[in-house]
Amino acid sequence: MTTARRNGLSGLEAQALLLAVGPNEPVPKPRQRLVVQLLRRFASPLVAILLLACVASAAAGDLQNAAIIVVMVGLSVIIDFVQTHRSERAAASLQTKVAHTATALRDGVFREVLRRDLVPGDVIRLSAGDMAVSTAYEVDGRIEQLDEVARQRARATFEQLGGKGYRVLAVAYASVERRARFSKADEHDLTLAGFLAFVDPPREDARSVLVELRREGIDVKVLTGDGDLVARHVCESVGVPVENTLVGAEIEKMSDPALAHRAERTHLFARVSPAQKTRILAALRSRGHVVGFLGDGINDAPSLHTADVGISVANAVDVARDAADIILLEPNLLVLLAGVREGRKAFGNVMKYLLMGTSSNFGNMLSMAGAVIFLPFLPMLPGQILLNNLLYDLAQLTIPTDNVDASFLQKPRRWDIDVVRRFAFIIGPVSSLFDFATFAFLIGIFHASERSFHTGWFVESLATQTLVILVIRTMGSPLRSRPSLALGLSVMAIVAIGCALPFTPLGAWLGFVPLPAAYFVFVLVATTAYMALVELVKRLVVRRAFP
Repeated sequence: MTTARRNGLSGLEAQALLLAVGPNEPVPKPRQRLVVQLLRRFASPLVAILLLACVASAAAGDLQNAAIIVVMVGLSVIIDFVQTHRSERAAASLQTKVAHTATALRDGVFREVLRRDLVPGDVIRLSAGDMAVSTAYEVDGRIEQLDEVARQRARATFEQLGGKGYRVLAVAYASVERRARFSKADEHDLTLAGFLAFVDPPREDARSVLVELRREGIDVKVLTGDGDLVARHVCESVGVPVENTLVGAEIEKMSDPALAHRAERTHLFARVSPAQKTRILAALRSRGHVVGFLGDGINDAPSLHTADVGISVANAVDVARDAADIILLEPNLLVLLAGVREGRKAFGNVMKYLLMGTSSNFGNMLSMAGAVIFLPFLPMLPGQILLNNLLYDLAQLTIPTDNVDASFLQKPRRWDIDVVRRFAFIIGPVSSLFDFATFAFLIGIFHASERSFHTGWFVESLATQTLVILVIRTMGSPLRSRPSLALGLSVMAIVAIGCALPFTPLGAWLGFVPLPAAYFVFVLVATTAYMALVELVKRLVVRRAFP
């Protein structure tokens, strides 16, 4: 080997080669320019339909509706583009933090470099993973062939060390003739020299975090290849129950149903093989549990694939990180706990959005279908409908910032489409009931003209479906559970805009007319009654699903 090769490449040589041959990675998918990404959103089927409607309106001379559609589509596309772009940038930033590295010899020193920065001529050191650091050892004072007494003493030493949490490695030797190869058959008549004891203590915060995880409804189980003595000591030190410990030899004799039964009641599985770990995870999933698995070694990859959620850490071996769904950037269980809480919060806010959106859309559809039966005109113009939907969507943009009830976060939740369906099928008709009351009020009492009717329903529809967000957003009482500041302000701002719009020049251009003060009193009463009825239905339908 030449001196240059023994010392590896220099930093300057590696940089020059990287510029010459390019990064060490598959050819990346060409990244589209931002302008192209923005224009591609106009190819969406829904956007295309709206643009065709715009062209049709313009061709028919209805420039007002054509302009409204253009504005609505433009705003929707821009909001979608900005949010997607921000998400992609965040994902790319996280990807750089967990990028694969390699140990390469540069300037005579082995150092970690990004894999993509490897170049031809690099000397690379391969390793299966990091080894535990030996912090204690114990050696027999006398070196001797093991008789029965010595065997008992050796076993006692082994069990004593294991009971203290040490991983123990026996060191033995034999005098043999020099030869090219040795095999397992040569391992006989060995003399015990002593034991090497290794310690890998748990993190100081492990016990407190495990307590918090149990409070969140997460049952923590330990699956390890270590012996049961070591595993018991570690588990006891962090508060994991060890009463019903299962070892690999027992698991090997069990059928899958029997293992599933025992696995639910067991928290420590010791001396288990990688294949047995995957059996345990599959057994728990077969009993209806959602299973997460945290691992960082080569042998953990199959289990990371088997679990519902595979979790690894940034300094894990590459194969474990590739198999994981989630990578913790810090080797800290508090990060995992925070992730659980944030995930439940996100799930809660997604459920709010679905309950609001489906019930509102279903109710509007019923109201529109019912209105065309007895009205000689459209209950609302197409452009006004689009504006109503846009304002309602803007009010919901701040839902991700909303607070989630502590009771909702206390235990895991499952996705249930039946809850969404039942809620929409009940709240939708309730919403239509108040819409029909509004129609009767506008026609029977106010003797509204066509434009007044359009304006009146626009205001009532926007007020009820927007303010009811404050009721649906919580499983508890909306009077005690406060929304986030952003959501509260956005809801009130949209309602205020809807009420003020008919009195502005823009409102007149949109086809609205000013409404009398008495009508706003009716809207206030109708909205209050609607919110109260929705609260009652919520208690009967949603609380049963999310107690």
